[in-house]
Amino acid sequence: MSQYTDEDLKIIIEKYETSKKYRADYYRNRYKTDESFREKHKEKSRINYQRRKQVIKENYQKQKELKQYLSNYSYYKKNNKVEEFIIKYPELHEKYKSHLAD
Repeated sequence: MSQYTDEDLKIIIEKYETSKKYRADYYRNRYKTDESFREKHKEKSRINYQRRKQVIKENYQKQKELKQYLSNYSYYKKNNKVEEFIIKYPELHEKYKSHLAD
């Protein structure tokens, strides 16, 4: 059973909506129009991207390999050739078999 009455819930929702509107207006008025803040933020983002470029690239390659593995596995499974797939790609199967939903 709920510990809040309908009136309590109504008050909570109104407070949430008011707070959300205030935060959106605060951002629009304070930061979105402030050119110096925007430039600092863009520069900080640029530096962070450059610093993490290699990590981002490695993560992309891992995800690409995983998606390719899952796609191939799905194809072999649909054609009832899972054993052939495991024989053909044993190292990939060992690496990613925990990602299978079977």
